[in-house]
Amino acid sequence: MPAPPAMLCTMTAKMTFASKGLKVPQNWKNPSGDPAAKHYGDAFQPAEKMTMPAIAVPLLFQPASLNKYHTETQKMHIDKIGSFIEGITSAVCSAVQQCQATCTMSGIVIPAGPIAMGGQMTCPMPMMPTIMMSAPKNTPNLAKYSKAVAQAFDTQWQAFIASIKIPGLPLWPMFAAFPSPAAVMIPNIPLPLGTLAHAPITGSALKGLMLSNLGDMQAPFVQELFESISTGIETWFNAWLLATQVTNVMGNGPVPTMTTPVPVPGPVTGGTAVMAPGGLV
Repeated sequence: MPAPPAMLCTMTAKMTFASKGLKVPQNWKNPSGDPAAKHYGDAFQPAEKMTMPAIAVPLLFQPASLNKYHTETQKMHIDKIGSFIEGITSAVCSAVQQCQATCTMSGIVIPAGPIAMGGQMTCPMPMMPTIMMSAPKNTPNLAKYSKAVAQAFDTQWQAFIASIKIPGLPLWPMFAAFPSPAAVMIPNIPLPLGTLAHAPITGSALKGLMLSNLGDMQAPFVQELFESISTGIETWFNAWLLATQVTNVMGNGPVPTMTTPVPVPGPVTGGTAVMAPGGLV
């Protein structure tokens, strides 16, 4: 099953951001009273008072009015925030798919028959540098925001990988009665990664880490931005868990001879298994 496209992450993040209904400039109110209202009205040509705003789906920002300077501010913010969301979400999704190719799993126990238990997943390719390779960083500020997101996801990714265990699943149905004295390097029946026991990666935890990493709670739109990116990542990651298959878990183990009343194939007992790099597909 192919991995979910990064566009799922990007569009979920943009739709979440658009749902906030943010207007720019923030907290704008047309001047009122005398002479403020007249002065404000006289400051602009008629063509500047009624201009065309940006129209997009989803609409990340709305202009505070149709004044030329407000619609220009709206368009600038849509371009700036939209480009960052696109860049950082694509970087995270790409990094996950690159890192998964290096993941291995060892220490899997086969107590009896087809059942696998335990195990330890490791992914040696570092997540944060992989994200930062393609994350937006053309300016110091973009790099700062990208680093906050990358660090947050890296923290959650490491906890996720460390938590993965096989919770007593039948990975080798043929091991229930194996017609040989031993099973040697038999691949498992593929199953979704999401069926293994694991710690979740949640949008709320990601947002909190991003804010902490950035260290600037008063930055414009930072709450909405990080909530939106976190929601997009959580949505995509959950889809990735179901799409990603655990394959090539190679089971090994002896098959005790069963001679009562006549020799018959017995279950693999006291076996072990490992997954080499490339098993997550």
